[in-house]
Amino acid sequence: MYLINGAIALVLFDSGATSSYVSTKFVSQNSLPMTIRSRLIVTSSPLGDLRCIFECKGVRIMIQGMPFMADLTVLKSEGIDVILGMDWCCRDDQSDRTQWEPGGVVADAVVPPMCGS
Repeated sequence: MYLINGAIALVLFDSGATSSYVSTKFVSQNSLPMTIRSRLIVTSSPLGDLRCIFECKGVRIMIQGMPFMADLTVLKSEGIDVILGMDWCCRDDQSDRTQWEPGGVVADAVVPPMCGS
């Protein structure tokens, strides 16, 4: 569990996801402000292909006591509150502070080769 804008959340660090997401349920329960995305995206999920038109910008994520920011696409999903994908891992302003490992993400580490530089 991690803190997302101060609320406890179940977070999946998904190196196979190109984008990062927040569930509609988590957005509603925690009153996260949403805006309309500049462009619609279609996301493949266990629920099928979903059209995503909203996002939450500048969401604060606490990992090992360190703050990280993310822009999260709002996704109808069950169980997981936030999915952090490669767009989040490879952001220039934080890629030198994270490292993907089999058990999750380690903060304050060296960027893995898969992010490219």
